[in-house]
Amino acid sequence: MCHAHSPRDAPCHQGRIPLYSAAVESVDHVQAAVRFARRHRLRLVVRNTGHDTAGRSSGSDSFQIHSHRMKHIEYHDNFRAADSDIDQGPAVSVGAGVILGEVYARGARDGWVVVGGECPTVGAAGGFLQGGGVSSFLSFVDGLAVDNVLEFEVVTAKGEVVLANNHRNPDLFWALRGGGGSTFGLVTRATMRVQRNVPVCVSEIVVSGNRTNPLLWTRGVAGLFSILRSFNKQGIPGQFILQPLSEHQVNANLTLYSINTNDTKQGTENIQSIEKVLESTNLPFSLSSRCLPKVSDVLRTGPDILPTNYGILTGSVLVSEDLFNSEHGPLYLANQLKQFPMKPGDLLFTSNLGGNVTVDTKKNHMGTAMHPAWREAAHLINFVCSVSTPTAHEKARALKELHSIQMPKLYDMEPSFKVSYRNLGDPLESDAPQVYWGPNYKRLLEIKRKWDRESLFFSQLGVGSEGCTEGIRHWNQHSHAADFYPRLEELRILKAEASRMAGSIAENSVIVDMGSASMDKVLLLLDALEEQKKYVTYYALDLSYSELASNLQAIPLDRFHYVRFAALHGTFDDGLHWLKNTPAVQRLPHCILLFGLTIGNYSRENAAGFLRNIAQSALSSLPAQSSIVVSLDSCKLPTKILRAYTADGVVPFALASLGYANSLFHPEGNGKVFNEEDWYFHSEWNYALGRHEASLITRSKDVQLGTPLQNVIVRRDEKVRFGCSYKYDGEEQRQLFCSAGLRNTAVWTTPDCDVAFYELKLLPN
Repeated sequence: MCHAHSPRDAPCHQGRIPLYSAAVESVDHVQAAVRFARRHRLRLVVRNTGHDTAGRSSGSDSFQIHSHRMKHIEYHDNFRAADSDIDQGPAVSVGAGVILGEVYARGARDGWVVVGGECPTVGAAGGFLQGGGVSSFLSFVDGLAVDNVLEFEVVTAKGEVVLANNHRNPDLFWALRGGGGSTFGLVTRATMRVQRNVPVCVSEIVVSGNRTNPLLWTRGVAGLFSILRSFNKQGIPGQFILQPLSEHQVNANLTLYSINTNDTKQGTENIQSIEKVLESTNLPFSLSSRCLPKVSDVLRTGPDILPTNYGILTGSVLVSEDLFNSEHGPLYLANQLKQFPMKPGDLLFTSNLGGNVTVDTKKNHMGTAMHPAWREAAHLINFVCSVSTPTAHEKARALKELHSIQMPKLYDMEPSFKVSYRNLGDPLESDAPQVYWGPNYKRLLEIKRKWDRESLFFSQLGVGSEGCTEGIRHWNQHSHAADFYPRLEELRILKAEASRMAGSIAENSVIVDMGSASMDKVLLLLDALEEQKKYVTYYALDLSYSELASNLQAIPLDRFHYVRFAALHGTFDDGLHWLKNTPAVQRLPHCILLFGLTIGNYSRENAAGFLRNIAQSALSSLPAQSSIVVSLDSCKLPTKILRAYTADGVVPFALASLGYANSLFHPEGNGKVFNEEDWYFHSEWNYALGRHEASLITRSKDVQLGTPLQNVIVRRDEKVRFGCSYKYDGEEQRQLFCSAGLRNTAVWTTPDCDVAFYELKLLPN
């Protein structure tokens, strides 16, 4: 992958583009692809049309199934789901690759419509539908798209074809109606209820003004929201749009849809009532109205024509009926939008909920996996952030701004109603389970473990995607605490010594980072290599796909021309086997990075064996040019150590290990070996062994473990040790290196640091 704005001689990188993609055309093809991925333990992602700004249809080092060629549309006069004796009326079945524009065109021809979005090139049965499916105005009348699904055909993680509806596999049916795509299986066909293609009258109001003019907000925008609220109460949906035209000029639009009427008199009356409200604002405005014979005339069927250098990011938040319909709701929202940071090219628009989205709340809540708050929401606010120059650097800057500035402001509009739409959510959302699914997440996770117990299907910020990274997130919080000196000292040394460290690494080296946990540290070294114009290739090695993806995604690729990037998914042994047995890298110098005091996690004997294994696998082919760069900690001051290893985040990190153990013993979530409430974290310094010890202890009593370890009882005075950190004084360092068959050729540290980096090479024969 090369960014369009990168220099012509800049190296290309794989990025998040899957290594392989199966362009399937039939259910048999999908089954074969899924079974292939399962057999080879590949990370599987699903792409339909790729309309996604959060990376859900791609993934680093993944195998992709591209379903866009599965084109099939079948109309049913009176659909009856499998195992049901109930006729459910007119419906349409669409294949996985059918786009909304194709469905709209077929419906316009035959006299029906479906609940769909505004973009005609979005897939009708993919992530749009499985993530909820919002129409800016039809949802008010007919509900969410998932409310209209009658049946799914799905290829499961086992490669089997199943049907899911209210009568057959109802748990899977529930999960697919809002739980997100590429998570529980691959939907090959969806059957949706259709609505009559009735007439519609469309009225549009445009108010313009200078964004510094208070009246634009207090009278103009607030007035449009008041009009929208009034028409909603009459059963008429609408869409509000806010768009900066320049640094100072702003347009606010409101479009109203009087559905099932072609009475031009109705349109005229709508305009007249609106005109009375706006005339008192002293703001320039325009009004128009038109009546169309069919709702489908409003729905676009042709492709979008986008400008060059087009890039966007999205965010969203729900607005409750309580707020919107309150006495000062319109004015409050207008004042919130006045303070919302937008630039020319950005867009903010609403999707009208309420109506049939909220009618019969209990039924809808139970029938779909959508966050229950959707059944109490009046509108969805969607923000589209433009990235005018979509280079890696600009995208990273815009993403950081969206996550740290704009999304908090959206959530602050109604803090007690913090719910977002996953299909248009923040790509860096830190609380995805809560803001997307809320109380439904626990059940979704259980269904994920039942239908995909090995987590074959992966989706960024999807159900279960946090399973292997929850502990990592807690550890990152802990290691970034002010008292956690090991990380701070490593950073201090790298900032001072990175140039000299880079100077010791041979040209054309293959650099393997054994456990890519903290890119902020290794980037200092890579920046120094880039500054020295050394051609090297950096390989991040990790057992966690998501950790690899997030780390590589954080690299500003456009500032590197000499340093290339790649990823290795697997264990340390896998990485060493690759180095030793891959002809293309065998003949190159190797540099192994062991940052983060990795060696301290091993016993002294095992640490020597671990280093010896690395040396024999990675350094023997070119011993003079190959090296290991390892960090060690010499601190043996208990107060400093205990303060560091009891900093914020360590307790949830320790307890997360119990939850992970439970998921291994009971992948379907139907049992527990460990009850987290029975345990607590214990930290101590072992003077005799020169190591910090992290353990779990019972809170107050003996604890009997759950099945299948029900015969094990942990006594009150016993500890379950899960981690140690050995510290090395000068003599212990020399013994370690000598036992591993290595010699120390350079040391990098700074005053007042107990941590140091060591360059190690093979001892001469």
